[in-house]
Amino acid sequence: MEGGIQRNAGEIMNNKQNNSNKPKSEQRKQAQKLSKSLGITRSFHLSDCALSYARCVANPVDGPLSCLPSFPSLITRKMRNFVRGVMHTNGAGFGFLICDPNGLIANDVDSVYSANQAGGATSPQLNEVAYQSNSEYTNAQIGPAATQAQYRLIAACARIRYVGPELTRGGQVLGFCDPDHGTLVNKGYSTIDAEMESRKFEVNRKWKTVYYRPAVNAEFDFQTVAYRPFTSAYADYMGFLVRSTDILNILSFEFEVYSVFEVNGRTVRGRTPSISDPSGFAAVQSTLTLQGLAPNEKTPDESEKSLVVSTNTYADKHLTSTTTKPTPTKESHGFDWMGLLNTGVSLLPSLLSFL
Repeated sequence: MEGGIQRNAGEIMNNKQNNSNKPKSEQRKQAQKLSKSLGITRSFHLSDCALSYARCVANPVDGPLSCLPSFPSLITRKMRNFVRGVMHTNGAGFGFLICDPNGLIANDVDSVYSANQAGGATSPQLNEVAYQSNSEYTNAQIGPAATQAQYRLIAACARIRYVGPELTRGGQVLGFCDPDHGTLVNKGYSTIDAEMESRKFEVNRKWKTVYYRPAVNAEFDFQTVAYRPFTSAYADYMGFLVRSTDILNILSFEFEVYSVFEVNGRTVRGRTPSISDPSGFAAVQSTLTLQGLAPNEKTPDESEKSLVVSTNTYADKHLTSTTTKPTPTKESHGFDWMGLLNTGVSLLPSLLSFL
């Protein structure tokens, strides 16, 4: 057995010296062959905390109440707030639903806006119909003082579906989340339709969902302002625009807006551990940055599965870790494989140089 170990170690060192003379594909195959012979496998798996975060981001409707798995670990409260209602197109055949997902942290702050059925606006406005969330916090309870609560937005989405008569159903729906979180106020249908990140849908009874995605690093910090915590531009940046095929037909849509928050503060009750997992957090955020969660008609479960699979694929490719699986055989005569890998005779660094 010792001779076999020495031969394998010799092969690794010899192959390392000849590494530059072989194509990378051959180097990778050879490394995989050697790692298999030594019982070493390379894999990356999302931790429970990172998995919960990915599921929450993709499904704020009824997914897990997750924390932000960034450093350091904290004791925080996780909560889900929402706004539900019915919106209509107006006399100009135009309708909209826009929202500020941060505003859902307080129950006395306007955070969702829709068209006034009796109006004639052709772009989103804030002076038509406004809604507040079902949060148990008021605006005065959010702030930097020791007696106030601080929060950060973990996940959010807005979704709509047609609920009017089938006979008058018709038109188009645009779903959009501004990538820089610029406001959608005063932006008409043709303006949003020209945006690369917008998606167009037909009017039907399927839920259409738009997802929140962070735009700046400051959004990962705890906030002390419920209404527009950054600047006036960082509000009302996600939602839907509707255009009817016949302005005489008023289209009605059921809507729901959900926000998942992590809340902290000395007076906050119901706090639970928030475990830090920087690698898992990076994997989820990198997947969102590169792939994103485009507006779609998927069910919440389908969105969850899609993001988790994509995150695992990204992580396995870019954040690969190495684990050992020693498997003693009859020929080993009780040889301590783990002892070999944990002592001065380290084959692992040499092996990893091929990967």
